[in-house]
Amino acid sequence: MQSQQQKDTVESLAPKFDASFAKGVRVLLDSYITGLAKGRPVDDFAMEIEELHELGLTKFHLRRLLAEKFIQCGIDQSRPGETHRELCWFPPEAIAFPPACCIRLTPAGVAWARAFVEGSLLALPVQNGRNTPPAFAVMPDGNGAAHWPAPHWHEEDYELWHFGKPLCCIRRDAANIVAILRAFQAAAWPPLIANSLPYDYRLVRAEHAREAVKKLNRRLRHLGDILHFYVTDRGDKIGWEMRAPSRNGVTK
Repeated sequence: MQSQQQKDTVESLAPKFDASFAKGVRVLLDSYITGLAKGRPVDDFAMEIEELHELGLTKFHLRRLLAEKFIQCGIDQSRPGETHRELCWFPPEAIAFPPACCIRLTPAGVAWARAFVEGSLLALPVQNGRNTPPAFAVMPDGNGAAHWPAPHWHEEDYELWHFGKPLCCIRRDAANIVAILRAFQAAAWPPLIANSLPYDYRLVRAEHAREAVKKLNRRLRHLGDILHFYVTDRGDKIGWEMRAPSRNGVTK
């Protein structure tokens, strides 16, 4: 049985909720319900994090909601004129907030938010003091690309997008670069794909892949080489990664 001191310690872990927090939760719930009521995807009404901050939801509050799996965090990769928003969601274990990210409730979060707004629930569940807190998502060094939203190849405009913004436009006659980006998009952007460039011999195919990747990385150099493509030593696979910049701005 826990002592009174242990109980006080555990209870002190619960964040203090005020009217601003309740207002933010209410708006999150309203945005979700609006999507359902209008017969539209709930992603269309996901909230930008800046709006939630203005309503009083701090990053600490949002991390608690993420830890409880009550909200999802992602990046809007929609283009102007599209009829629905195209959001790329972080995996559940990620708990960082990139700039301009979007937030929506999960189904479990909707149930919690309803109870919270209706007054039958006063706060978030209190974590057991002995539980290990969830790990923070950090910029991976080549082994954790899944912690971040994948790029997106927009076939119609021959544009490569990431974090909701166009990074570069690829020339339509750059056949090998286009083939690589199409293959990644078709496979939902795994860390590695097979080198399937249309050449007869693996050695030739590998050389063409390295040349195409070199040109693609050159187009992305203005980003500090954080988004990086590469070809494996044998030349049979092509990969992408997010590389962490060092303090002097050079990627590791």
